[in-house]
Amino acid sequence: MWRPAGETTRCLTDGGPALTGIFGTPFFDHFARDAETAAVFHVSMTAMSDPENRPVATAYDFPSDGTVIDVGGGHGGLLTEVLRRRPGLRQILHDREHDLAGHRPGHPD
Repeated sequence: MWRPAGETTRCLTDGGPALTGIFGTPFFDHFARDAETAAVFHVSMTAMSDPENRPVATAYDFPSDGTVIDVGGGHGGLLTEVLRRRPGLRQILHDREHDLAGHRPGHPD
């Protein structure tokens, strides 16, 4: 992430994403090609979102039945917290295939 961050000025003056210019592919496509980099990214995203999942799931009044869909939900941490509170809900976790590889499937324990 340091290399693209170093290109911020160029992005603002010339336009276009830095990562594409450096690696020749858009941000998430780069992760699809580089499993090690994707794993580091997902661990960091999970570390940032896990502390927020419980308060968000508690604050919103989800229905007792129906379906909750998390688009771009990565490993499914928010869905896990929602289902702890509303076990009758069906869940759909929608993300890119390589992102879903590390998801936390099913209802929480």
